Amino acid sequence: MLYALCLRLGCPHPDFLLEVLNAPQLLGWLRYHERSPVDDSRADLHAGIIASVMANAHRAERAKPFSPLDFMPFAERPKVDARAALKAMFADKVVKKNG
Repeated sequence: MLYALCLRLGCPHPDFLLEVLNAPQLLGWLRYHERSPVDDSRADLHAGIIASVMANAHRAERAKPFSPLDFMPFAERPKVDARAALKAMFADKVVKKNG
């Protein structure tokens, strides 16, 4: 995080920051970074959102909609329970018998 902050503030190295920031100021920057990262860690999400909107605007009518994750090659994918996914997919097609 300190290197990213250096890039934003124009400092050549974190040592320069440590000379001009005291501990409470540095802690303030760390708290700010947790809410709104000063690096480009969310740039792939921003690009994924734009790419998915464009892809969905031009996809075939019956094609599955794209999500931002489809355009984020390094993002962690959520674990999918295959059994639950199949049940959900075919839930409306299952006819329940009485008795």
